[in-house]
Amino acid sequence: VDDVSLLATLPGGMSLALARDALARTGHVLPVTGEDELTVADWIATGMPGAPDAFSDPVDHVIAGLRATLRDGTTLALAPSPRRAVGPDLVSLFVGTGGKVGDVTSVDVRVRRAGDPDARVLPFELDRNPPADPAERALVDRVLDR
Repeated sequence: VDDVSLLATLPGGMSLALARDALARTGHVLPVTGEDELTVADWIATGMPGAPDAFSDPVDHVIAGLRATLRDGTTLALAPSPRRAVGPDLVSLFVGTGGKVGDVTSVDVRVRRAGDPDARVLPFELDRNPPADPAERALVDRVLDR
């Protein structure tokens, strides 16, 4: 845990429950609700359920860096950095794609100090994450299955 940047590096095979416990011992909180039985890699592969809504704080982000092994064996390393400062969002290749792109080996996540307040969420009534329609899903599947 880097207490200045509020980043913690977690192994992909670590359970979210164990990550929460380890962070609590350092005075930090992983801002993810539920999903204790999932590993960090599985949590990402299933779309990061329980993560803070990206619209609740548009400047913040849950994942700041990531290391993975792609399906062809290539190692991908995305150094921790502000999401909006690095060009294409390559992390999104792993979020909710069921591991089709590769296996996340470790991730740098944003944490909070225990006791710090959550971001204040403004009311918003539209679906912020609508499901992909069949044509969108087919396109994603075609790209990921190559």
